[in-house]
Amino acid sequence: MAIYNEIFDQCFRTLQGTGNKALEGYRRTRYNRAVLALRSQNYFLSCLFFNESGAAGVTGVDRTLPLERPIIIRGGGTNAAIIGNNAPVVDAPSRGSINIKIFRSGSNRAQLSLESMLSTQFLSCGAGQKWEFDWPIPWVLDKNEIIQCNFEQASATDNTDQYYAVNFYGVAVDPQLRCDPSILEDVKEQILKTPIQKPRYLHLKTDQGAGTIVLPTIGSDERAVANTIEVPEHMLILGWRRVIVGMGPHTGAWTPTNVRLVVTGGKAFSRVEIPVHGFEYFTTPDNATFRFAVPHFLQKGASLSLSITSTIETLDEQYMGEIELLAVSV
Repeated sequence: MAIYNEIFDQCFRTLQGTGNKALEGYRRTRYNRAVLALRSQNYFLSCLFFNESGAAGVTGVDRTLPLERPIIIRGGGTNAAIIGNNAPVVDAPSRGSINIKIFRSGSNRAQLSLESMLSTQFLSCGAGQKWEFDWPIPWVLDKNEIIQCNFEQASATDNTDQYYAVNFYGVAVDPQLRCDPSILEDVKEQILKTPIQKPRYLHLKTDQGAGTIVLPTIGSDERAVANTIEVPEHMLILGWRRVIVGMGPHTGAWTPTNVRLVVTGGKAFSRVEIPVHGFEYFTTPDNATFRFAVPHFLQKGASLSLSITSTIETLDEQYMGEIELLAVSV
């Protein structure tokens, strides 16, 4: 939103005829944001709870993977999915509710939830209300620390084979700014040449898809790799917008879909594929927008790749997956 407002103000000043007065400050802001993005690495972490029976009283524990560097945790989201071709999607009260406790490792650490958080109707197969974890303030998960989620099915769900995803997103920081010094000079030159930043949609697509993601065939755990174009200038990736991918419903069920983003020759957003369902709360079930904790710097000539694993039951699901990256020129 800050970038949107800055660019709107500069467009307004330009049309008003006073754009040059604020141009230098706008250029400094653009450069500083590019340096912020170069210093930062977005991370996605995840915990899962799978209740095969759907019965009340079932418990589970899952933990995030320890990372080799500290992470600033900004927030996250939770949601639920039904695995396989089960009962039709039903009214929210019969989807059950779960209790969640969220801990961090380390005996001297301030814990995140001292009591259970009851999630009635919030974890609802991607529909209805969404539940988000946006903390009142960011907090630091130290090197080799983990987040642990304790789950308990508080009331039964009509749907067997149901799983719950709890995702977290955060940022690692590079104090040394380890990048080629020429990149900063290129950024300065690009800012001087373009008075106002330009919006871009970057499509993640497979070789078989014209702007879309095509899975190999109908079946379980189908896997594909999608790529963006090699960008012609330095870009900031603000987040993604997705349609169909991992969203269902198909024959009454909801598809579990895992994704992992990585830059060609660069940084990955997660060490493993994580469930896309944990980021559904941002807008509507079929049109979700997720914005990164900080913009991601995509160097000129590089591209973003996405590995995706999903269960496909219809031709529509096989051919209609779409993920757009929300981008702006540096």
